[in-house]
Amino acid sequence: MRPIAAEDFSTLVGSIYDCALDPALWPDTLTALCREMGFRMSSLVLATLPDPRPLLDITTGLSPEQRAPMLENGHAAIEAWGPPGTLARLPLDTPMVRSLFNPAAGESRYVRELCLPLGFFDSMSIMFARDATGFSVVSFGRHLDDGPIGPEEVETARLFVPHLKRALTIGRLLEARTIEAATHRAVLDGLAVAVLLLGADLRLLHGNRAGEALLRTGDPLGRRAGRLAAPRGVAAAIAAALAQPAARLNRRGLGIPARRSDGDELVLHLLPLGGSGPLPDAAAALFVAPAILPRPAPLEAIAELFDLTPTEARVLELVGRGRSGTEAAAALGIAISTARSHLLRVFEKTGTHRQADLVALLAAFSLPIT
Repeated sequence: MRPIAAEDFSTLVGSIYDCALDPALWPDTLTALCREMGFRMSSLVLATLPDPRPLLDITTGLSPEQRAPMLENGHAAIEAWGPPGTLARLPLDTPMVRSLFNPAAGESRYVRELCLPLGFFDSMSIMFARDATGFSVVSFGRHLDDGPIGPEEVETARLFVPHLKRALTIGRLLEARTIEAATHRAVLDGLAVAVLLLGADLRLLHGNRAGEALLRTGDPLGRRAGRLAAPRGVAAAIAAALAQPAARLNRRGLGIPARRSDGDELVLHLLPLGGSGPLPDAAAALFVAPAILPRPAPLEAIAELFDLTPTEARVLELVGRGRSGTEAAAALGIAISTARSHLLRVFEKTGTHRQADLVALLAAFSLPIT
């Protein structure tokens, strides 16, 4: 397989997070993931327990008529993974290839009678949650014409695992408002990454266990007077992102870089809730995770977030690096009045008023080299 291009990766990650708020987008996103990894079929199941209720049940690459027998023989699908209890022991958040985990899977009735007639002989599954409140799993089916599932497909899938997990977690959070008020706490506390629920004014409404532990260190995020405290540029970027309409933030409010005092790089993924989540005052969920490459260039990320034109982005870059309006106009080969007009639009779109604010904004998206 060819290495995934940074632009393709960024687009797919954005699509995954869009699905968190609009589940109707999952089929197209799963189809795109299949295309990137060389699969032709996918399924996503997100369900509650102890009384099973599907919150999401999506399949791509199969017609309803082809899928019906597979649903009717769900027990056989489980048996294809091995003896009873095998699925309960599968590691979470790990792409697992069925034929590698259970070499005898090809001889199972499920594969012989239901999968092979459709051309599918193997699958890769990722279990994201498995607790008393529910479970979620994403699977991809491999066609005979596409050859065996190799390490390249597994490694590519690993790139998307954290993003799929967060999107599915947000899905459970949004659904939690119709189940029980305490459910979201159990969902969040099950995540190893820090998650903070924020109000529109950066008020800290809730943090999971990892989030509270992070806040206690104050590195790089802390709590001050009940609000999120962060390095100046990071705080400016988060506040600016929260000020954007939710429809724009769906994809573009992602990937704000930060750095711990020991040099470890982090990425702050901001997902809008817009009052529709389990806490009515929650404007967004902030996931704090280790930086995962590739990520967009800083200027590209800022231009996407604030819907800047290419020229406005260049003006932002020049002024944010300390150049005057006159110097920016000369560098771009445009009139000073035109450069000022672009700068005024940059101020308006980013919600800033001074050159120092633009410097801080650029700093928030640019991890310093040490």
